Formats: sequence, C-alpha cells, structure tokens
Amino acid sequence: MKLIYVAIAGLMLASCGGPSASEVSDVEDQLSALLDEVKEELPEVKEKDPARYYNDDLSISVKNNDGWEIKENYENIPVFFMSPLDGDADMFQENINMVNESAPGYSLSQYYDANLKNINLYLQGFEVVEEPVNLEINGETFKKMAYKHSSQGIDLKVLVYFAVKGGKGYVINCTALTSTFEDFRPQFEALANSFMFE
Repeated sequence: MKLIYVAIAGLMLASCGGPSASEVSDVEDQLSALLDEVKEELPEVKEKDPARYYNDDLSISVKNNDGWEIKENYENIPVFFMSPLDGDADMFQENINMVNESAPGYSLSQYYDANLKNINLYLQGFEVVEEPVNLEINGETFKKMAYKHSSQGIDLKVLVYFAVKGGKGYVINCTALTSTFEDFRPQFEALANSFMFE
C-alpha cells in the first residue's frame, strides 16, 4: 500500500511541471525507507550450500559421503544414503537412512525409550552393544547408541541417533555388516555430525 502511495506521489510531482531537486530527494528518501521496511518484514532466505543434501519433507540437511548414492522415498523411507558396492561379490550396501514422525509431548529420553521398546519387539537377535549417550550436533541434542541384530541370516550392526524437535522425532540409522561396521563408522559419524535442522 505504501509503495503505491509513494509511486503516485512521484507521478503527481512529475505532472505538475516537474519536481524540484528537494522534492525528488524527498521521494528518493521515502522509497529508500520503504525498501528498508520491506526487507525487514521479509523472511530471511538462506542460501543453500551445494555441498549439502537438503530434504524439505524432513526439514533437514546433511553433507553426503563422497560416492554414496542418494535414494529418496525408497521402501517407505524418506531418504537413504547407500555406500558404493565393492565389486560383484559385495552383497550388502552399507547405508544410512533418516526418518521422522509425530512425537508431540515427548522428551528425548521418552522418545528413545519408546523406540527401543519397538525395536526390541521386531528385530531378531536384538542386543544393545553401545549404551546410549547424549551428544550435541550443531547445537541440537541427540541420543546415540548402537545395537546388533540379524536379518535373513545376515548379522548387522546399527549405529542410531535420536532427536526430538518441534513435536517430531528424528532417527538416523547407520547400518553395516557386523564384520565391516568399524570400517564404515567414520563415514557414518561424518554424515551424522553434519546433520542440521532447516
């Protein structure tokens, strides 16, 4: 509304035989003040870092590992990061997946406990192998733990990060064969430690 008023004022001055220098200066000052006001009211637009992966559905971003494939909405999971296969004999792709869900009223500890209870019910041979610890990642508190289980005769180890923000629970699952897990731990931790809410 103000912008139209200032523009009309400028036209009125022009139609009355031309504005004086002070009138032009006044209009320029008004326009400058209006632009400053509009800039303050507009939401800040954050530049996206081309080195990061952004997922608008999850409202997160991470820095992917070099050479890892990204699969979105795969097997009902919002995003997977898949390690490159190590030749034709490699039958398992180490991976990281991320999910979120509604968790209104949950603290981080409550969300962790509820997840652990469900995991224990559904996974064969479930065993916690690294006790949960709280840690901070880019200003947000996470709970980190690891467990092992077997699936279709394959022994797996999973490093998991849990977070709660804005009434939603977030889980980062990092999965590898038990026998190769430590080889992939640095890549799992590097991606998880780059996690940011957007």
